[in-house]
Amino acid sequence: MCGGGIASVGGGAATGGATKARLVGKSALTWITLTLHFVTIRYARRRALFRPPARQRSGGLILKRVAVLIDGGHLRIAALTARVKYEPDLIEKVAVACVSNGEDLFRAFYYDCPLFNGTRKLPVSGANQVFNGDNEWLNVLASKELFAIRLGTLKFRGYKPKKSKFLGRALTDADFKPDFEQKGVDMRIGLDIANFCVTKAVDRIVLITNDTDCIPAMKYGRRAGLQIILMSLPGQATAPELLHHADIHRKLGEWPKPAKSLTPSATPPAPAAPPPVSQPVAGPPL
Repeated sequence: MCGGGIASVGGGAATGGATKARLVGKSALTWITLTLHFVTIRYARRRALFRPPARQRSGGLILKRVAVLIDGGHLRIAALTARVKYEPDLIEKVAVACVSNGEDLFRAFYYDCPLFNGTRKLPVSGANQVFNGDNEWLNVLASKELFAIRLGTLKFRGYKPKKSKFLGRALTDADFKPDFEQKGVDMRIGLDIANFCVTKAVDRIVLITNDTDCIPAMKYGRRAGLQIILMSLPGQATAPELLHHADIHRKLGEWPKPAKSLTPSATPPAPAAPPPVSQPVAGPPL
């Protein structure tokens, strides 16, 4: 009798343990199911958020969507060297001229720094020099259709001599010029290229720059499946290192004159500049 009672108690304990194990197993399975469901919902929402926009068609052909990335410092120097007036309309026309047949402009991105504002001491007399940079032109450019502005910072690095040698005379403030340095521009170009690698919003990136600091971002974009098009401006030599990491090299034959605009106009547009010439580039392996 006692033995039977002990056996009965032992059997009840075993049954209770098995029941508890089943409950724990069901709880774990429920937790895993809910987790997978939650992850699936998040993934679906992410896919919906980053789903590439529908491509436009022209004559039955699907157009390649392109983003034009403009290094403002490089474009400004090229325009001033060619004695071309640097203004928002010119920047817009250059962006339009970069888009070739079979391509659809997604957006043009302009990277630059606002002009410096502040007061600094002149190097010889110690008098104050006031810098009043007018940045209204950036607001005008930002208001144009299909344009986005990315601004870095313009740092004041002191004064430097205008020439290396002086003929035995006392120096004056006129012998020096302010020294400024752009900060954060190439980083913003790289961030946008990396973003396009994730969103797949464009097929191609047209890059206007001569800054070799952009090479890592160009390599990353090519590995992710983007086509990188390097644009050369009139009268400007392109760094060979950049050509090694571009899929296509285009040359802007001449500075655009009054041309078609992204913004609708009441008057008919003037004849546009000749389309850029595209040349495939044979670079090193990705």
